[in-house]
Amino acid sequence: MKEALHINEVLQLLDKAGKERKKVNVRAWKKDGNEVDYIGWLPLTGHWRGGIHRLMNPANGEVRAVIDVLIYEFNGHTVYL
Repeated sequence: MKEALHINEVLQLLDKAGKERKKVNVRAWKKDGNEVDYIGWLPLTGHWRGGIHRLMNPANGEVRAVIDVLIYEFNGHTVYL
């Protein structure tokens, strides 16, 4: 059974993965309520005050900002607040 993770644990794991250059799988909602999947993306930076993390697609270099509280799944684990 997969264990649920608290958002603070997820943020720490994102920062750790960014330092180690490891790919992550993140599922989140966008501001308009649509879902978006970031499968195999690299975390770049996080801003605890702004509440965002930037993820980069290694295939084409595209960078996207993800709002931390809108992340609902991280590497197959459910995320709760």
